[in-house]
Amino acid sequence: MLRMVWLGRLRAALPEVLKFATNIADHGHRKLTAFKALRSIADEETLAAVRAEFLLGPGERPRRQVAEILSGLGGSAGDVAWFLSAAERAEPKRKHSVDYLASEAKAFVGRVTPDALPDLIDGMAALLSRSPVVERRYNNISIRFEWLLAPAARAVERLILERSPAAFSPVALSIIRKVSAARIYQSEGVTAERDELTGLVADWSELNWAQFWYDVEQMRAEMAPGKRLLEWWRPSNFGAAWKFTGDDFNVALDAITSRALMDDRMVALSLAFELYRTNGRPRKRLNALKKQPSTWSLRPGCTCFCTRWQTRRCSNTGPTSDGERNARTSRRSRRRPILPARASTSRPTWAAFAAISPRIPKALQISVRFTTSFTVCATGEMSRTDGRTTIGAH
Repeated sequence: MLRMVWLGRLRAALPEVLKFATNIADHGHRKLTAFKALRSIADEETLAAVRAEFLLGPGERPRRQVAEILSGLGGSAGDVAWFLSAAERAEPKRKHSVDYLASEAKAFVGRVTPDALPDLIDGMAALLSRSPVVERRYNNISIRFEWLLAPAARAVERLILERSPAAFSPVALSIIRKVSAARIYQSEGVTAERDELTGLVADWSELNWAQFWYDVEQMRAEMAPGKRLLEWWRPSNFGAAWKFTGDDFNVALDAITSRALMDDRMVALSLAFELYRTNGRPRKRLNALKKQPSTWSLRPGCTCFCTRWQTRRCSNTGPTSDGERNARTSRRSRRRPILPARASTSRPTWAAFAAISPRIPKALQISVRFTTSFTVCATGEMSRTDGRTTIGAH
């Protein structure tokens, strides 16, 4: 009978259909068909009353019924408020099952009006952070509401496509970060959204940089006390939506002096050098790096731009006082083995070192033989120092 009302648009049967639609005890297909029939014969005021009554009372609501009502929503601010309330009350998603609610939520996002999109994103972000969460490194997502990640990504995509300033809000950036890392952890249903977001973020240069610095700040806040974030690539270890090309060199160069936090300047410095190194090492960019203030170097006394912490002073280290030089020599003499005097002025070979090895602890032999440190400077020089030789290259 309900199907006949739905297909024939029998408006006179409205009271009878309302009984089935508002029957709390009915969780079967009759209630789903009643919702479809109401969309055909009831006015908007009646439908709004049915939706409000559906959420009254305690307890969870069947996901299939929530999806059926959601399919008839338009996309106004009131519809967004109902969807967020219904999503919060919906039953948890069953793993490895067809989820009509997640599919309808994606379709609903496409119908939401532009002025209601920020409220929708704020509400979904709040649910995605609801405890208990899946404790993943640098990306905690609610266990119960993880199914909202794909619809939230779709909503952020709309903000980006419409070039809305709301795309730069911390909430939108946090969703992009969650989606970027979710694929690494094989979250359900976000593969297409992750690929789409990566392309859209990279195509909008301002958003690309905003997302990069947001990821840097979030990763730094989540690191152990005393740890420092100085390299540009570290926030991308668990997935990132941003990408950089040679055209971003000037922006990175400007960030070396414009960022307020010194560690951020170090991150910008490492990125600028990477863009110089991977784009043909043009002399013009090298000169631009050399013109930066020497106070931005990672270690005191270094007059170039070292991009990584080093275990020794680089070749561009400025002059030092006699007292500092003597103190450094004294420290070396206490931790290095004393080699026998040699008539030759050539560098010691491994064979010469092995000749006195019985007098040296085995652990020290291994560290001298195999320990290798790399030095990379913005002057274009790269050297490798080990127990036998020093190699320099440009």
